[in-house]
Amino acid sequence: MEKVRNHGLVISEIVTEGKEANYILGGFTKLKGEIINPSGDWRPYLPVKEPQNKRGIETQACTVYGTLNAIETLILFKTGVQVNYSDRYLANVAKKYGKLDPFSGADPHQIAELIRKIAGCLREDRLPWTDDIKTVNDYYGLLEQELTELIKEGPRWYEEWDFGHEWLFNGGTPQQKRSKVEEGLTKGAVCLSVVAWLYDEARKLYYKKQGEKDGHWTQCSFAPKDKYHVFDSYDGFEKELDPLYDFNIAKVYYLTPAQVKRDIIARIIAKIVELMPFLSFLVKKRIEEIKKAPAIDPPTPKPSKIEAWAKAIEKEEGMFVGSRSFRNNNPGNLKKGIYTDGLGAVDEDNGNFLIFTDYKAGFSALCAFLTNACEGDYLRYKGTTLKQFTDFYANPPAGSRYAENVAKALGAPVDIPIAKLL
Repeated sequence: MEKVRNHGLVISEIVTEGKEANYILGGFTKLKGEIINPSGDWRPYLPVKEPQNKRGIETQACTVYGTLNAIETLILFKTGVQVNYSDRYLANVAKKYGKLDPFSGADPHQIAELIRKIAGCLREDRLPWTDDIKTVNDYYGLLEQELTELIKEGPRWYEEWDFGHEWLFNGGTPQQKRSKVEEGLTKGAVCLSVVAWLYDEARKLYYKKQGEKDGHWTQCSFAPKDKYHVFDSYDGFEKELDPLYDFNIAKVYYLTPAQVKRDIIARIIAKIVELMPFLSFLVKKRIEEIKKAPAIDPPTPKPSKIEAWAKAIEKEEGMFVGSRSFRNNNPGNLKKGIYTDGLGAVDEDNGNFLIFTDYKAGFSALCAFLTNACEGDYLRYKGTTLKQFTDFYANPPAGSRYAENVAKALGAPVDIPIAKLL
C-alpha cells in the first residue's frame, strides 16, 4: 500500500466510559444538538482561506486549522459577521500544554477541549503568520512571557460564546458514518479525518484505499448524496470526496452565544422574585422554629491554609537578601496583570514584577491573590488542583519539585483542589 504522509492528525481511542467519557452524537450527552441548518449546506458561510503550510513551512496543525475553520463558519452563520481567529496562537498554546507536537500533530478532541477550557480564541491580528517566519521553530517559537500574556486574553472569548463538541460515531460502515455526518451537518459545523490526498481523475473525486488510516483533519461543508464537500487547509481548499469515503473519526461543533446563559439566569431570578411572598412565609416559619430549638455549639471552623501556602511560595520563589522578591517586597514574585489589579502595588520594574511599599503589603497581596483564586474569581485558576495552579502561576522548569514542595509544606496532596485550601 502506498504510504500517505501525515499532515498533523493523531487518532486516539474514543473513551466511552468513566469520568472522562467523550460525548457521541445520539448517545448520553448534556449537549442538546438542535437542528439549526436543515439543509446541512455550510458552503455559503465558509471562512477565510488559510493554508497550514506556507513557503514550505509545514506546521502539522491541521487539527487547529480545521477546528477554527468550523468555529469561524458557525459565527458567520449565526451573526452574519466573518471573523478570523489566530491559528498560530492556538497552535502555540497547544504545544505549551503538550497537546500538539510540531512534527507529528495533535488529537482533535484535545484541541477542542483546549479551546473550551483554557485557550479560548484570539483574533488573527493578535498573532498572525508574518513574513519573517522562516522555519517551523519560528512559527512555534513565541517567548514564554509573550505567550503567557496572550493566554490571559484568549479566555475573554468565553464572555461571547459557549463552545461544545462531540464525536459523530465510534466505528461503523461508510453508509452508517454518512448518515451521522448528514445529521451532524444540520446541527453544527463538522470536521472529518481524511487521507491527504488521493485523487481519482476519472470521477474527479478524492478517495481512500480500503483499510488505510487517515492522517489529516478538515472541515466538511456539505454532504449531498453523490459526494462530500470539504473545506481544507491545503491547495485548492474546496475539495469533493467519494460519497462513501470511510472516515476514521468525525466531530460536530456547537456554538451558543453566552448571552443565552445570562438570559436563563435572569429568568430564574425573575421566578424567584415571583415566589418571594411564599418564600418569605417559609423563612419566617423557619426562624420561629430555630428560636424554639435548643442552642448548640457552633462547629469549630477549619483553619485556612492561605498564609501557610503563601509562606511556602515565598520559599520556592527564593525570598532572600538581595533577591528580586526581597528588593521588591514581593514574596510571591507577582506580576502586573488582570489577576493582580488592585492588590496594592505602587510601581513595577522592567520585568513587570510588582513592587510593594514593605514586606507586609507584599505578603498581604499574595494572600489576597491566593484567596481570590480559591474562591473562583479568576477563570484561569477556577477548578484547578494545587499542581495545575502551580504550573500556571509559577511555570516551573522541567524537573522542578515546586508543587510537591508546596504540597508538603501544607501537609496536603499535590492534586488537592485549591478551593479546599481556604
